[in-house]
Amino acid sequence: MRDHNDKPAITLSILVMAAAGVYAGCFVGGGTATCCGTYFQQCSTNGTPPLHWYCPQTASNGSAVQVALIQDAMPGQLGVTTTNTSVVGSCTITPRTCGAAPGSCVVGTDYVQECTSTTLSGNVCEGEVEDEG
Repeated sequence: MRDHNDKPAITLSILVMAAAGVYAGCFVGGGTATCCGTYFQQCSTNGTPPLHWYCPQTASNGSAVQVALIQDAMPGQLGVTTTNTSVVGSCTITPRTCGAAPGSCVVGTDYVQECTSTTLSGNVCEGEVEDEG
């Protein structure tokens, strides 16, 4: 995913993965993700044959950490009502975008990536479809 500033959209504060419907206030674990790792953007040309290369989004001034993710409970799925977040690390990301020439990368402006992990607590609940009317 990319945001309008062409930075990797890797902000992992409270990552809530939405399913097909809208579910209210009941959460379950959503797996883990790596924050502050080095990522690679795939680049290619439209030539014949097409050329492919990668541009690294490098992380420095911190180390890669695993963060816990959450998602909304599906209808009928048991979950809990409360989420708690904590900052577990941070780093500086040097973004790179695909250059015009094959094999080239354009270095962007460094930015700080904060890594936030989410845990579940609270009362047991059951996921259900929220009324939209």
